[in-house]
Parts: sequence; C-alpha cells; structure tokens
Amino acid sequence: MNLLKLFESNREKVVYEYAPEGEGKFGKIAFLFSKGEAEIVEPAEKDEKNWYAYKAISSLERQIKENKGLPLEFINSWG
Repeated sequence: MNLLKLFESNREKVVYEYAPEGEGKFGKIAFLFSKGEAEIVEPAEKDEKNWYAYKAISSLERQIKENKGLPLEFINSWG
C-alpha cells in the first residue's frame, strides 16, 4: 500500500509524495505532461528497490490518462 499526497501541480508537471505502507519519510514522483510519463524524483526512505515508486507511478499514470483528475491524497493498494 502507498499513501500519495499532491505536492505540486503546474502546466509542466504534477508531483506527488508517496510513503510505502504510509510510514517513514516520503519520496516523490512526477508526471511530466510534455513526455506523457512519470518518473522518480526522490525515492522514499523505505523503498530501497523503488518497488513502491513504480507502483505509485503506474497508479498516477493511469489516473491521468483516464482523466480522473488529480486528488489531493489517495491510497494506492494492490492484492
């Protein structure tokens, strides 16, 4: 599970902070509108292999591409 919080949004990019299992120091991911894809800006403290970052990126890209808006905060979970 990832906790994601909107950090910054402008015409060029949207940046979310993410925390694996909702704990520890947040990392950051950004969706760059010019590229149409997201990238890791700063890995979270508890995300040694960037696994949680890639899960957050996948969720954010899907959210944007399906035009579901940009929530202030959301939880990214998987089964």
